[in-house]
Amino acid sequence: MTRPTSVSIASWIWLFCGLLTTVTIVSILTATDVLALLVGMGVDDAGRGAVRVIGWSGWMLAVGLFAAMVVQVVAAVKLREGARWSRALLTFAASFSLMAVLYGPTLWSAWVLLIATAVALVLTYDDNALDYLEARPQPLASV
Repeated sequence: MTRPTSVSIASWIWLFCGLLTTVTIVSILTATDVLALLVGMGVDDAGRGAVRVIGWSGWMLAVGLFAAMVVQVVAAVKLREGARWSRALLTFAASFSLMAVLYGPTLWSAWVLLIATAVALVLTYDDNALDYLEARPQPLASV
């Protein structure tokens, strides 16, 4: 069975989302540093804990987004090859796009990433994609 157009388009969108995630990561880190700087101005020693929390939360989200980006790129390539498990990984990676929008609702890249991810999810779970992935033989894992 030939690869349907929906799978090809979805995999290209997933790859685009992976590249766009780098812009979102940089934006989150920049916004986190600026916010921590502004909160830290004129704060006494007791308030410095809040600045650390803001800084670490941004870094943790950035690391999570980077890991999701790596998984997303690998799974997008495997989706083209017909691996069923790639849909589950791509769905999991898509949840980080939602977290990026919730963390930084003013970041344009996070919104573009969320919309592109939604389109890719619809195409990934399309009936044609389902038929294609179900028709592909899955290798057994060696023990």
